[in-house]
Amino acid sequence: DIKIYHNAGGNSNFENHSGALYFTQYTDDEDIIFRTDNGSGGVSNYLVIDGGAETIDFLKDTRLAATKKLFLDGGGNTYLWENDTDSVYMTVGGANVMRFYESSNVGYAYAPDNFYVGVGSGIDFTMRHDGSNSYLKNTTGNLHIRGRDYGYVTIDSNDGTESIVC
Repeated sequence: DIKIYHNAGGNSNFENHSGALYFTQYTDDEDIIFRTDNGSGGVSNYLVIDGGAETIDFLKDTRLAATKKLFLDGGGNTYLWENDTDSVYMTVGGANVMRFYESSNVGYAYAPDNFYVGVGSGIDFTMRHDGSNSYLKNTTGNLHIRGRDYGYVTIDSNDGTESIVC
């Protein structure tokens, strides 16, 4: 049922042909280490299953194929994923909550309607858009809106007939 062999093509194989395949480390607080040639004449650790720390350590860059998800919870409804070459989405509790996008070397972060963006250790400042209206809320101190480049801040009405210029 288990085959370990070296073929004529120069590859070594470890195959299991029935049942589950288990790798078990019985030594207390020890690790299972996956390593390979590092391209510089030595070997490097690439993946360490750390029995003492109870962690899995990826020691090199890790790639997921396009559209594959990185799950962050046991329930399978919180994850990061990419649906095309320029967008990464964060889904929490099954709802798409953020999209990170790059266009012409400018980065953007998008959130859906009725999503609050909170800033500050106590989430003292929030922004949201409900699909029709936008809201800024500050719960501590003053809310300052400043124009730095041109010296003016203009708040216009929707039809442009009324404005406040500071």
